[in-house]
Amino acid sequence: MKIYISSITSLVQLLTNQSNQLIDALTTKGTSTYEVVDGDKTYTVTLNVQDGTPSPPADVVPYGVSVHYGQGTGHADYTTDTIPFAIQLMKDMHFNFARTDATTDEVGTPENPSFDPFMDAAQAAGIGIMAVLSVSAAGSNPPASGVAGNWSQSEYDELYKKGLKKGAGFILKYYGRIKWIELGNELDVIDDHMKLRYGSGTGEPADPTGDPLRWASTYNGENVCWDMSYYGAYFHYIKGMYNGIKLFDQDCKIGMNYANIHYGLFMRFYDDMINLNDGAKFDFIANHWYNSDEYFTDNSHNTSPDSVPMEGQAVDRVRLKFTEAERTTLAGFSEIGFYDTRANPDNLTDAEFRQLMYDNYWNDADFYIEYELFNEKKARASTPSEATLGLIDSDATEYNDIVNSFIARTPFPKTPQVKGTPRIDPCIEWRRNHPFLSNLGRHHHHHHPHRRNDDACF
Repeated sequence: MKIYISSITSLVQLLTNQSNQLIDALTTKGTSTYEVVDGDKTYTVTLNVQDGTPSPPADVVPYGVSVHYGQGTGHADYTTDTIPFAIQLMKDMHFNFARTDATTDEVGTPENPSFDPFMDAAQAAGIGIMAVLSVSAAGSNPPASGVAGNWSQSEYDELYKKGLKKGAGFILKYYGRIKWIELGNELDVIDDHMKLRYGSGTGEPADPTGDPLRWASTYNGENVCWDMSYYGAYFHYIKGMYNGIKLFDQDCKIGMNYANIHYGLFMRFYDDMINLNDGAKFDFIANHWYNSDEYFTDNSHNTSPDSVPMEGQAVDRVRLKFTEAERTTLAGFSEIGFYDTRANPDNLTDAEFRQLMYDNYWNDADFYIEYELFNEKKARASTPSEATLGLIDSDATEYNDIVNSFIARTPFPKTPQVKGTPRIDPCIEWRRNHPFLSNLGRHHHHHHPHRRNDDACF
């Protein structure tokens, strides 16, 4: 079958009209194809439907580890021949999920030849997949106007269409086999357009001010944390990916992730998804947490008038800002790891720190993914601190103390969570009580004595 794209409206209509036929193809064992025709380009999407239901069942609590079998067009440390060892390790360490990047083309077809063999091996072993889809294409081109942040509606429509095409193509290819998807990876740290410029990152971006166009934090005055010139482009692209996936699989869980306490930007993404996408919500929010985060002190005053040591606080903070604020329903970790060059006041080993995190957070998290399975000795040779984040070497001949400590864990059955009564975010409460002061950062009152000088709310 062919799907012709001529406009944003017809794309949605055609995908919707074809959905029954596509679902029929998806529920028939074997291989089928359909073509997406976009102007002078034709893309072929192949659907490979296998026996059985998703493994593990969709309602299982993901407990797993990150791998890179879908990164780029190949990864030096995650080659196809290492897959049997990877699967055996995961089974021995009681993991039921693997998180992997999935670098794809414009219609969601993975470009790394190791991705499908890993998918097949994981499914055969009863290991689920959390896929990480890149959203960096949203920042490929500046606005046609040449003015930072000044995007036209037609540009937004085109970005939405591209996102929809990629999201729909990916989920159709892996329909029923991938039930968790992250859109983007650490936009707050890695992405050149969206990453945090300075400040704690706790404040939610609000109205545009300044030149170049930037958004000051909702709770601050002059301090600017986020350069939001590309935010509109990313939001519409991500909205398209979200809708493309949900169009064919309403049960697929979709979320985003952030590092440290840089949640402000993602509060904006989640709020806008609700407000600008007919009430749609991301299904989960994922935090990335390392020893430098655990032994970090939050001086932003975003949740308290006092400085807050973050030891043991990671789950509590993400719940306060996302699940209790009803921005989403699930909160957990898609990266937990240890840098041997970062804060380590108690001189813990890698295995000891990971065990401490497991003891602190596993029962309270809705999902928990360690970072990462293999050391990237080849791919990250030039940055030793990044090359040793793995649990073990891909060519190891015996298990080390880290792996053995994981084998000794008994993650299931999981102790039921006790969440208590949802709290009101102190920042929201402060804004309600100080409506005039909380809006000062949105205007150009350059000499007002009450202007905030951080990205906090107290």
